[in-house]
Amino acid sequence: MSPRAVSLTPRHIALCLTAVTFLGACTGQVAPPAGGAVPNGEKPPDLVAAPSAAVPRMTPSVPLDIVVRPQVLRSLSEARAAYGFPIVLPTALPAGYQLSGIELFKNAAPSMDVLHVRYASPDGHYVEVRQGDPLPSAGGGEAYRLAPTDSRGTATIDGQTAAWVHGFATSPTTWHPGPLTLMWKPSAMQLPGATSGYQIESDALSVDELVRIAESVAPV
Repeated sequence: MSPRAVSLTPRHIALCLTAVTFLGACTGQVAPPAGGAVPNGEKPPDLVAAPSAAVPRMTPSVPLDIVVRPQVLRSLSEARAAYGFPIVLPTALPAGYQLSGIELFKNAAPSMDVLHVRYASPDGHYVEVRQGDPLPSAGGGEAYRLAPTDSRGTATIDGQTAAWVHGFATSPTTWHPGPLTLMWKPSAMQLPGATSGYQIESDALSVDELVRIAESVAPV
């Protein structure tokens, strides 16, 4: 599906930039593929399958009609061609997690170029990697500022400071329990721009587990 541009008010643009820390809220999820992994973690095109209830959908953080629709990609090779920048992905994931979906949010107004790569476990949990522009990185952006003190913190990844939040906001005063998101900008990431960043989100893993995944990211 081709991405579409939408006309937004300044308030809506602010909401989108806040929500980009958990853009997975508006993505479609797909079932984990059967069978073993293939080299570099890439699946044949027919193994990125139709949406399934096996992997939970996240609650939208902003009205869906103001969010750019994603382009659904069928393989990492297709993602490389569509994204236009080097793709950086984890080389180590917990046992059982396999590639289950790839989506690209690419738009001109508001400017957006964010790639989502999702891995699913056999029991329905997920790890989602997001990279691109705009994405809050080490500072955590609005999500970190709005999070209660017991739902946010920092970690160190290969000597770099990363921010994490547990949950998401739907307004400046409303915070909800939700997935854990780790935010920083890896040295391996070659995307220009002060607002570019990298995020790893999970509905089941701990901060320490996400840090271990983060320490394994490399160009693929």
